[in-house]
Amino acid sequence: DKEESERVYKESQKQRYLEREIRRAKKEKAAIEAMRATEEDLKKANAKIRQKQANMRAFIEDTGRTRRYQREQIH
Repeated sequence: DKEESERVYKESQKQRYLEREIRRAKKEKAAIEAMRATEEDLKKANAKIRQKQANMRAFIEDTGRTRRYQREQIH
């Protein structure tokens, strides 16, 4: 029905948003590594990635959707 379709669409959009956030955090970490930043900066970048992934895990658990790890990879 229409309500179910809307719910599924909104969940998919939320999941794609979370995937983009994870990719963005990984790109930031790669930039920090390229600049040869301090160990503290790398720890902060790793913490940010872990937080974004925790958000994704919570969302997946709440909705029962399937996590698409390949969408979280940077190339």
